Amino acid sequence: MKTTLPTLALGLLLSASTASAAVYSLGHADFGIGYDGGFELHHHVHNGSTVNGSAIVGDAEFAPGDLTVLVPFITENRPAGAQYDFLGVSAGIPVWTLPEIENVNKPFYGVGSEELDALDFTGDLTLQLLSVVSAPSGGDFSLWQDNGGSPIVRFATSNGVDGSDSFLVTPGGHEHYNWSFTKAGTYELQFRVSGVHGVDGFDDDIQTYTFQVVPEPSKAIFAGLGLGFVFFRRRRPANS
Repeated sequence: MKTTLPTLALGLLLSASTASAAVYSLGHADFGIGYDGGFELHHHVHNGSTVNGSAIVGDAEFAPGDLTVLVPFITENRPAGAQYDFLGVSAGIPVWTLPEIENVNKPFYGVGSEELDALDFTGDLTLQLLSVVSAPSGGDFSLWQDNGGSPIVRFATSNGVDGSDSFLVTPGGHEHYNWSFTKAGTYELQFRVSGVHGVDGFDDDIQTYTFQVVPEPSKAIFAGLGLGFVFFRRRRPANS
């Protein structure tokens, strides 16, 4: 698969805390919500997407701590208008974004609960940003949809993290959002999914996901990856 990030094959800017994880850098993947006797948050990486510099064959799932999501140095400037203040920077300042509309030069990272059957649950699920475990100084994260210039904001750390940083997810659904970051560096974000299973009752899962936001090439110090052995948790059909 062609990539506009040639340095990825040689090395990535990764902190020591993420150097042992596999790196997802291109193609379609999802923040996955599964259930097997309890909720299971994971990464669902689709067939042909790039992990560790190579296209994977077949769909694969990774535990949250086993995969780092790369946010490349292709940035956009924050739009004008007070409705975009939630991003945490002034109009015209660059923002790194994994987009809700597919861009072949960036990871296309959604939120997917396709493996769930809505009939197994009472109502919708709640997905919440619990905390920012770590982030670069002054860095903010937000999850949002543009909605024709009237943003629908799901998470925004620019005004702190509280109970309002949550939204409902339909079991069996799939949706894409803008994942935006305002500084280069490593972000460790803790999420919680919760809901009521028709047989098992209330359940939740809390996991930390890592996003590596890459600086401009002129500012980057690239280091080789010590990848070691990384095992897929399980594989599922490519059309799931």
